[in-house]
Amino acid sequence: FKTKDDFGDMDCLVSYPLDEGVDIKELIQKLFQPDEILKNDDVYSFNYGLNNNKNFQIDLIVCRDYYKSAVFYMSSGDMGNLLGRIAFSKGLVLGHKVGLAVRYETNTDNYLPHITLTTEPKEILEYLGVSYERYLQGFESEREIFDFALSSPYFDGTLYDETIIYNVNGKERPSMNNENRMRNAKRPFYINFVEYITNSGMIKVNRLGYNYLEKSLK
Repeated sequence: FKTKDDFGDMDCLVSYPLDEGVDIKELIQKLFQPDEILKNDDVYSFNYGLNNNKNFQIDLIVCRDYYKSAVFYMSSGDMGNLLGRIAFSKGLVLGHKVGLAVRYETNTDNYLPHITLTTEPKEILEYLGVSYERYLQGFESEREIFDFALSSPYFDGTLYDETIIYNVNGKERPSMNNENRMRNAKRPFYINFVEYITNSGMIKVNRLGYNYLEKSLK
């Protein structure tokens, strides 16, 4: 968003055919001469700079066949994360690889592969109940992105309350697993959003009428 003071790193999305046979790590080394390249799934992280001052981090995300959904999900800060929680409240998944998708869970708590419903931003936003026209205008600040997510009739603040335990088909489940909790705790955007909805009382809004219990997970 436009009023952000600075950026700690830069995400670059690239796409190329699956059968291209390009050695991405070798290409990065040749073009940028970083001190180190770290690979995590399809993300290559390395340092870059001029005049031996290589203290800027670049995350090169190789999208291959999911470029469109990745651009949408990763644009405008952590907007994709906030919209992903709304999708979750409707029993769906929103991610940079799958777009808006269905995830099937078996009786043994195993998950089958995602089935993508759409990767089109307009269709995703309309399904989640937020304005595509407003999205096209862009966002000046975190606050505008927060309010954009809160405009969805499907937004449920209890999904951000870590003391919440949901009753799903007779099984007790936390509002988010430990991996997501630890990851979000390191993201200033997410922390600011939780503070925003906590101060406004939106964290207690249960628009979809979920059956849950309040318990301390600490």
